[in-house]
Parts: sequence; structure tokens; C-alpha cells
Amino acid sequence: MAERMVACGWIAAAIAGLATLTLSLTSSFGLTHYNLVDAALLFGLAYGIYRRSRICAVLALAYHILNRLMIFYGHDVPPIAIVLTLMFAALYVLGVIGTFVHHARRRPAAA
Repeated sequence: MAERMVACGWIAAAIAGLATLTLSLTSSFGLTHYNLVDAALLFGLAYGIYRRSRICAVLALAYHILNRLMIFYGHDVPPIAIVLTLMFAALYVLGVIGTFVHHARRRPAAA
């Protein structure tokens, strides 16, 4: 079960990175080529989560939350954006839980 949770986290980060990459290359929704840094960061975090890094999982969740707060602050937010934000946040939380459970199960039992 922990492996599926980890998969939720890295797949969500990879999808977010792919969407950011695509939208920044086409300059859609106000994204520019500077957002390629965001895409690279998301791909790096996705790889870290794939490798079961707890730090990368927590950073991906924190980055998602802070990024959405900055984007939504002072703007009218469509309902679909709220739904997608909550969905991705849930997937990142599953990734965090999965990486922590993975490492908790790997530790040898203390005698």
C-alpha cells in the first residue's frame, strides 16, 4: 500500500511538471519561459519521490501549497481550479505518507 501512495505522489508531480512545461512553452494562461524552472523543479521532486525521498515528498507538498496560495491570492478562482488544487494536494499528501511508511518499514527492529 505504501508503494501505491508513493506512486500517487511522484505521478502527481510529474503530471504537474508536464502541464507546466507544456503551458510555458505555448505561453498559455500567462505562463512564460521562466516557468520552465518550475517544471524542472517539479520533475526533480517527482524523481526524488520516486526514489522514496521523504524530503522531496514534503517539499513537493509545500511547494504546491505555497504556489497555489500565491496564484490564488487576490484573484477570482474558478471552481475547477479549486478542485484540481485539492486533488493534487491529496495526492502529494499520499506521497508524503507513503515515503514515511516506506522508511518506517525498512528500519530493522530494535532488540
